[in-house]
Amino acid sequence: MNFLNPFVLFGLAAASIPLLLHLLNLRKQKKVEFSTLKFLKELKKTQIKSLKIKRLLLLILRTLIIVCAVLAFARPTIQSTIPGFESYSNSSVIIAIDNSYSMDYNDEFGSRLKQAKQTANSIISLLKEGDEVAVVEMANLKNQKQYSFSRNLNLLKEQIQKISFNPLSASIENTLSLSNEMLKETKNLNKSIYLISDFQNNTLAKLKENQLKMEQNVGLILAQVGNKSKNIALNLSVDSIDIKSKIFQLDKLVEVEAIIKNNSNNEVKGAIANLYFNDINVAQRTIDLQSYQTKTLSISALPKSSKAIKARIELEHDALDIDNSRHFAFAIPDNPKLAIIDDLSSSFIELALKIRFGNINNIDKFATNQFGSINLQNYDCVIIGNSNLSSNDFDRLSKFFNGGGSILAFANENQSEAFNNGIESFGFGKVKTIDFDKNAKGKFTFVDKLHSIFDGVFYGETSRNKVVESPEIMRATTVSNGLKIIDLNGNTLLSEIKKNNSKAIYIGLPANTNWSNFVFTGIFPTMINRGISYLTTDESLSGNQTTNNSLILSKKNISDGNVKIIDPQNNEIFKQIAIMPSNAILNIEDFNAPGVYQIYNLQGNLLALKTNQI
Repeated sequence: MNFLNPFVLFGLAAASIPLLLHLLNLRKQKKVEFSTLKFLKELKKTQIKSLKIKRLLLLILRTLIIVCAVLAFARPTIQSTIPGFESYSNSSVIIAIDNSYSMDYNDEFGSRLKQAKQTANSIISLLKEGDEVAVVEMANLKNQKQYSFSRNLNLLKEQIQKISFNPLSASIENTLSLSNEMLKETKNLNKSIYLISDFQNNTLAKLKENQLKMEQNVGLILAQVGNKSKNIALNLSVDSIDIKSKIFQLDKLVEVEAIIKNNSNNEVKGAIANLYFNDINVAQRTIDLQSYQTKTLSISALPKSSKAIKARIELEHDALDIDNSRHFAFAIPDNPKLAIIDDLSSSFIELALKIRFGNINNIDKFATNQFGSINLQNYDCVIIGNSNLSSNDFDRLSKFFNGGGSILAFANENQSEAFNNGIESFGFGKVKTIDFDKNAKGKFTFVDKLHSIFDGVFYGETSRNKVVESPEIMRATTVSNGLKIIDLNGNTLLSEIKKNNSKAIYIGLPANTNWSNFVFTGIFPTMINRGISYLTTDESLSGNQTTNNSLILSKKNISDGNVKIIDPQNNEIFKQIAIMPSNAILNIEDFNAPGVYQIYNLQGNLLALKTNQI
């Protein structure tokens, strides 16, 4: 006879407890004579014998209960071919394999996923005919119905070999929850869960939290891989990326900062970091790192294409390749379509734009009385110059702004109520006029040189407090709200408002010479051209406009509810998009693969770039 749980037999020692209690009760008692006892009748000898037999039977019964309980838990088996008397009790086994990217770690035994597969095959080889097994991928639990028990052991081994890395993290909690639910439906007495993983510290912590939630009759076996390696592993990682450039133009440097970490106890010298644009190596830098040191690496390159650019920073091969790269994306926009509203025959705004664009085929100029005939949806940005727009005109501009359009507005000399209310409707608050004395003309008292409009313009001057050369100002208007970019004697002269994917900038000086010499200063064409580039750069093209599992898009270029998505493997996917009153929302819950997702409308216009890291 064999026992499936032989260690339980040590519990037979408990069978001696009833005997010990019986012997203690047989101790000879001390006699104390009481005079009243003489009136009691003497017990018959037959009655005394009967009482002793009952006590003996009770002792035997108690002992047998304990012995039988211990033997039951030890689960005895006998060798026999008679049904119901076999020597082996069939098992229901779940083999859970960690296939997250941490298992891509390589040592002298190969990758940890490869070692996990070998361990799983070894477990299957020990099972007998009639056992049932389910193989579960710990990083692929979204569709739990895909997992079921099978008695075909060869088919299970083929299934194990097909397991590949998954970008999702391995979930101990979900794995144990799924395993317990699956084992509840099985009829076999033996129930076991094998967890095969490298068991990183965070994984072990989650395991301790969830182990108590398991069914009591289910065995949990941990099989750690990678713990036998004697190699001193070298592993560098790209922990994060910060795109310093905010305005993207052809043949203008795109500057990026990456956080590089040495995760080993060895010093590294001359580690190479490569910058790729659309899988082309465009820049390279080296970096030295002490053990466990973290450094910031600055790297830049010139984009040569005006289309969407999928970019990444990548380190050379080491023990864990999966954390050697980090993705980002941006797009070089085509020349924006601009509408200038200006009643001057010779516009300073138009002249400044020639510096940036040269060919002004993409720029249309209108007088105030032509505004009603403009289809604003044909333009990326509307520039309000020397004009006299009405309240109805500003209502149209407000709808254009709320729908994803951009506004660049200069102060109005007439200071009409319609103009001031219109500026307030964009979110700039109250417009206030300030006059200066001839002998104390207004000056810039603050310029935010770190704002995207001026970033890189004032070389060597990054201090926000150091004032740049200011125009001479006799009169100006200021606003009460928005992000302050230029300050005039404690008031906001140049301000920015952001609303979803829309941006607006207000400049408290008219684009002429009546209030100041602003149009003759070097900052005027810089602010016009970089301001237009900034306003017409869609932030959703840098992959940052996300809310939980949704991507917020401008609905300006979305005519219907369908979009085309190109995933990191260049597969085309068509999805429905939710059109909201002020924007459009795309569900990105299934964007799991590392890399860049490109979102287009059905006309082929780029709507957004979504970057997904490991």
